[in-house]
Amino acid sequence: MAKAAPPAAKATATATATATATAAKSAQKKAAPAPAPAPAAKKPVAKAVSDKRKKAAPEPDDDDEDEIPLQADDDDDDDDDESSDEDEEDAKANRDAPILDAGKLPSSKDDTAVNARLTKVKNDKTKNNSKEIPGVLYVGRLPHGFYEDQLRAYFSQFGTVTRLRLSRNRSTGAPKHYAFIEFADRDVAAIVQETMDNYLLDGHLIQVKEMKGEEVHERLWVGSGRKFRPIPRHRVQRLRHDQPKTDEQKQKVEANLLKRESKRRRKLEEAGINYQFDGYKEQASK
Repeated sequence: MAKAAPPAAKATATATATATATAAKSAQKKAAPAPAPAPAAKKPVAKAVSDKRKKAAPEPDDDDEDEIPLQADDDDDDDDDESSDEDEEDAKANRDAPILDAGKLPSSKDDTAVNARLTKVKNDKTKNNSKEIPGVLYVGRLPHGFYEDQLRAYFSQFGTVTRLRLSRNRSTGAPKHYAFIEFADRDVAAIVQETMDNYLLDGHLIQVKEMKGEEVHERLWVGSGRKFRPIPRHRVQRLRHDQPKTDEQKQKVEANLLKRESKRRRKLEEAGINYQFDGYKEQASK
């Protein structure tokens, strides 16, 4: 009879078989191919590609580009109309602005320190019998309704104002919100500059700067002694339009009309539009 295997040998054989089976399973897992990616994972890539194609594709603006030259004849006239409309709006806004009463505005001269300095300057001039040297100030950021009369009435509280000019628009007469004021005494002008610079006046922090001698010239005061009146542009244009034209002017007008008409006919032909109309050419030939 064959002898039975010892228990130790059986245990060794069992362990060997288990290890072999485990190694085989792990080898099968490593050798198995990776699962195929889900179809949904490809959608973002396709979307990105389509977005790139959309961005790279030129926009169909050919029709708009073809139509632009057909309307380019009156661009200059439109710009002139817009600028004139803006000037008229500015002038209307200034006409509607309430006129400020300089007497009701707070007076900086009520300040004790300012009043004392002005009195000292006046007394020193009288005592020394010294000659007054004028001083010029630039005043900016003026509020609406603060014009020549109001400026003179308000700044005269400090001293004698010899000359004053409010800058205005030549076409409409609308103020540009800055002015130049000349005081009879330069020392008084210096006190006014220190007192009124960044002073809150009707909701505006006005800017006051002292101008140097080389900055002051005679053309600075052109129109300072008279009240500005806006030029009646519509009346001037109407009179200019209604006055009889010379033969040379008539020929020039006729040449411009024929030139514009031929340009329009050429554009219609280039666009493939067969359209005939009675123009200036037939009238000029008669």
